[in-house]
Amino acid sequence: MLQLLKERYGTVQTLNAAWGINLASFEDFLLLGQLPPFSKAMEVDGELFLRQIAERYFSITSSAIRKYDPNHLVLGCRFAGRAQDPVWETAGMYCDVVSVNCYRMVDLDRRVVADGFEDALAEWYSLAEKPLMTPLS
Repeated sequence: MLQLLKERYGTVQTLNAAWGINLASFEDFLLLGQLPPFSKAMEVDGELFLRQIAERYFSITSSAIRKYDPNHLVLGCRFAGRAQDPVWETAGMYCDVVSVNCYRMVDLDRRVVADGFEDALAEWYSLAEKPLMTPLS
């Protein structure tokens, strides 16, 4: 994260202004006991950092799978339901199929499925732009 902030802001003064903090150096970021009140800049930086993490994870894992098992599909990491949008998008860049381990919620009193699962699948598909695989339940 520190490297991302250095590249993104260039100077600690620019970071201070964007995040509403008062650091003497970028390295002081590592000493923050708690984050300041949430801001749009923090949200954007968090998403960028999350995208970097996802990129690193999926590039390494998919390349290892393709190296040692080139004749099979890369099924991803089997998400346990919801993930942040940058993670779905990055998974779609590296996986042949994006797998989701998500089970339906049922309202037993009304005897109906009550979880919006189809809407979630549609959203995840639009982000990953790859087929989704999930257990039947």
